[in-house]
Amino acid sequence: MKPVVAVTGAGGLVGGEVVRALERSGLEPRALGRTRFRLGEPVGEAALAGATALIHCAWDFSAVGRDDVMRVNADGSAALFKAARRAGVAQLVFVSSVSADPACASDYGDAKRAAEAACAAEGGLSVRPGLVWRFPPAGLFGALEKLAGALPVLPVFDGGRQPFFTVHAEDLADALVRALDWKAASFSEPPALAHPEPLEFRDLLKRLAARRGRTLATVSVPGGLAYAGLRALEAVGLTPPFRSDSLKGLLRTPGRIDAGPALRGGASFRPFLGERDRENGIIAP
Repeated sequence: MKPVVAVTGAGGLVGGEVVRALERSGLEPRALGRTRFRLGEPVGEAALAGATALIHCAWDFSAVGRDDVMRVNADGSAALFKAARRAGVAQLVFVSSVSADPACASDYGDAKRAAEAACAAEGGLSVRPGLVWRFPPAGLFGALEKLAGALPVLPVFDGGRQPFFTVHAEDLADALVRALDWKAASFSEPPALAHPEPLEFRDLLKRLAARRGRTLATVSVPGGLAYAGLRALEAVGLTPPFRSDSLKGLLRTPGRIDAGPALRGGASFRPFLGERDRENGIIAP
């Protein structure tokens, strides 16, 4: 009988890739989409019964405001980890983010870090992926690709020099399956899952535009001014296309990551729009 691995967020970009990676590895995924599991709500016993491992990919991006983000995502994740242990699940892997670095100082990053602590309290392992990309585009990467393809000029914040660490969705999923064999005690901090060479935000946008045969110009906007403007819109009940909390995390993104532990654990990370993607018909500049 194949070992059963429960996967939250199985209907999403990362969770869906994890389900496919588990199948390729000869394991039996149990997809916990929103019909079987909703973060922040009580966990049904049947969702986890008989599972040997849990890969927690789900995150509720509809939560607004620090209190809701922490309650739904951080507290909801903590409740999930406890329920998994009660159900006899032996291995816990939490998909965090490089934004959990304390330097980011965003509600999103703080909630990820709180969930990491809850996972560690139950003996589980957290990992920190970078910006997840693939073609066809999806998620945050999809939104960036759409912007780069729609406008001839894009504003970037403080010159657009913020470093982005990227990870292809397939590489991330394969690394998460490998992480089931990693021991949490072997890591002094959650291992990063991303290509170790950063790409500046403005260069990422220009590469996406070039892929469509376009040349993109950027104009620098002071990050502090943009943040104040977004906060003002949110204060009067408006929903801007880019949240102030997301901008805060972008402006304070960590300048380096350590992908070494994951690479030594057998993971591999292709560069953004690298050679393997040329082979698949994706043209890199």
